[in-house]
Amino acid sequence: MILSSIISAIVGSVMDAPVTAPQQTPYVQRSVRSFSDQTKFGEMLPIRTPGRIVIDGHEYPASSILQARGATNLIITPVSIQQPTIVRYQFDNFGNVSRLWVLTPLEIEAALATPVPLPPEETVVPTPASGDTTTPTATPTTTPTTAQSTTIFR
Repeated sequence: MILSSIISAIVGSVMDAPVTAPQQTPYVQRSVRSFSDQTKFGEMLPIRTPGRIVIDGHEYPASSILQARGATNLIITPVSIQQPTIVRYQFDNFGNVSRLWVLTPLEIEAALATPVPLPPEETVVPTPASGDTTTPTATPTTTPTTAQSTTIFR
């Protein structure tokens, strides 16, 4: 008898309590994701043709294993992007878009503030004057790239 009165009192107090929905906290980005130097920056249009992605007016094939991540870094389907969106993207060895990231406002700002590195210029070896009768010798010059150094003989 005492047990049933305790249970009914607990159930009654729970039933009388106001029901409130849990508060949704908005996503707050505290840092900017870091991206490889191999990624590019551009505006992606919504997908209209399966297997094709349009970024900055250029149509690229999508990799069969394309991995797309949203602004919260969760995996998304690329067809869920329904409006022009600023993205970072990366190609695989076959020229297909294999990775795609939807950027947050902070990441867009950081990408716009970062200067794009220009390719290194080739060293030009001066040619002899027209009156000079000596034959120029092959002079090696190097053009460093990000992956390897190349030696060019002239």
